[in-house]
Amino acid sequence: MATKKPPRPPYEPSKHMRDALAALAAEKIAHKKKRQATRKAVADELRVSEQSHARVAEHTPWTEETVRSIATEYQVPAKTPGKTPPPYEPSPEFTAALAAWEKAEDSLGEKMLAARKAVADELRTSGVSQAKVAAHTPWTEVTVRTIAQEFNVPPLRKPTVRSIRD
Repeated sequence: MATKKPPRPPYEPSKHMRDALAALAAEKIAHKKKRQATRKAVADELRVSEQSHARVAEHTPWTEETVRSIATEYQVPAKTPGKTPPPYEPSPEFTAALAAWEKAEDSLGEKMLAARKAVADELRTSGVSQAKVAAHTPWTEVTVRTIAQEFNVPPLRKPTVRSIRD
């Protein structure tokens, strides 16, 4: 008579991974707020400076079309055709908003990298499948597999079928 192995306890992610994913989620919320604040600063700059969308877009990370959509979103009237705009120097508030946006972008990238590294560490040390880890992340199993490849995490087991190409 064969004896059955006792079932494994359910997988619980490590505190390190939970903390990294929580920090990423919080950073995404802060990033979204900074983005909206920067978009509002662009609209205010368009309204106050009386410059064209193209002229203001030169000072932003966005295209002229995106600046135009921001103007539409915030109901900024279009520049009067034929009227010569005054010389343009970005306002300090506008420059500060753009600097804050760049800092938020950098911070989000750092948190994203830290979360991906935490997931890779979890895969490396926990001994559970990518699917089980993926269930505790905001990503799909395919993304977790990509993270494992990116950080050179070895698979749980060796391939059982030998390739004829070897």
